[in-house]
Amino acid sequence: MDATRRVCVVALFLAPTPLAAEDQATASLSVYADDDQATVSSPRASAHLDLSERVAVRAGYDADVITAATVDVRTSATPRAFEDTRHAGALGADLKLDRSTELGVSARGSTENDYDLVGGSLLVSRDFLDRTLTLTADYGIEYSLVGRTGDPTFAESLWGQRASAGATVVLDRRTVASLSYTLGVLAGYQASPYRFVPIYSADPSAQGRPVFVPERLPSVRERHAVALEVRRALDRELFVAGRLTGYVDGWGMTAGTLQTELERELLSGRLAVRAHGRGYVQGAARFHEERYETLPEAPRNASADRELGRMWSLMGGASIDTRVARGRRSGELWLRAGVDLLRFEYLDFAALDGRTAWLFALGATGRM
Repeated sequence: MDATRRVCVVALFLAPTPLAAEDQATASLSVYADDDQATVSSPRASAHLDLSERVAVRAGYDADVITAATVDVRTSATPRAFEDTRHAGALGADLKLDRSTELGVSARGSTENDYDLVGGSLLVSRDFLDRTLTLTADYGIEYSLVGRTGDPTFAESLWGQRASAGATVVLDRRTVASLSYTLGVLAGYQASPYRFVPIYSADPSAQGRPVFVPERLPSVRERHAVALEVRRALDRELFVAGRLTGYVDGWGMTAGTLQTELERELLSGRLAVRAHGRGYVQGAARFHEERYETLPEAPRNASADRELGRMWSLMGGASIDTRVARGRRSGELWLRAGVDLLRFEYLDFAALDGRTAWLFALGATGRM
């Protein structure tokens, strides 16, 4: 899966969620466009239905319609623009075992021209101390089949597993904090079948052209992440939240993310305005180099993936939710509109030092 696809995929695991308080259905459309000639349209739909006080089911569909002529494409072995569509579906169920314990299961699958995925996950949560403390644990597993367009003989596989544990604490009447740890392991083919890496001579006086070799990455990658989140109600209509995440993996990469959000309710709760921001910074994988100079030998691991080098990004945006209909029997209908501006800077990628992107979203949610 190339860098453009990774921008589009929100998560490879579908984590079960606690039981919702009401039936609801949601539909949305988001459009991503950047100055590296990538455009992604993403329709999504989901539904949640309570079958009883203890059992609920949910289903979802999402897609990514991709058109790209990015620098990854322009510098590949076959530099031409491409179009692709990813389809994904999910099914899940939630069971309330007793007043304090919930169990959730889900299954998810996706397909596109050169990548197929199936996976499932299990979540358990339990409340303690009069529901002022909630502990959660979840596990997910997935299997991916990687192909290469135009080459029916190419087939590689990738296994992924994830386990996490977390705690949410009500600190006072206005403040909630949560802490979580996530361990992920990927095993299998993790390179791009379309990406070739130029290898230059180790002799500074040599003037020969580089030799291009297929991208080579380690077959196993362990990932560790710790996240701390705090939410506080400043008054009845003003809310603020912050989330700090630290990341380290077995490839030597480290990263940090800071997210903030401010929400204001207006018109007696019929309108909600949100402003949010995110900052991200990461170090490079230990084997990643801007230029490989090892000929006549080829390095054991070599990558031309800009997202494995040093980089940082900033995002800022706003959204508006408004209730447009409400009835005693018909429920209520909410509409949402949002826009985000993103900036990515790549410090170890000579072909592209950065890109700017816009993300537009429209959605509707009906609740019963």
